[in-house]
Amino acid sequence: MRFQMDIPDEQFWKLAGKAEQFDMKVPEYVADLCAVAASTSVPFDSDPVLQLWRARYTDAQIAARLSMTNSAVSSRRRRYGLPANRRRARDEGSLAVGEKEISRRSAHIEHGAFALDDQQRRGPAGRKAL
Repeated sequence: MRFQMDIPDEQFWKLAGKAEQFDMKVPEYVADLCAVAASTSVPFDSDPVLQLWRARYTDAQIAARLSMTNSAVSSRRRRYGLPANRRRARDEGSLAVGEKEISRRSAHIEHGAFALDDQQRRGPAGRKAL
């Protein structure tokens, strides 16, 4: 099929630069752009996964909120070329201990859930474990 279009020189040179980055000719690059645009069934900005990703939700949080599986969310996110949002320590919540607010992890360590005796700290050979 033959397709012809008129575009300003400035736009052509931008397309030529992008095509060169991918070792392609301009017509091949434009055809690829059209194929990607045609395969996208949902407008990019209206996708709820994208909106929640922009709000810094993790894949698991997005999946729970939209009643999807984690793999469905991550595959859609990867299709858009987006990196995963990482859970931050402040997002894990906090526990109140007395008057002091501490994170869950430090609460477990402070109250002995992960306490090691002297032998466990040193390792099996009696040397300090790294």
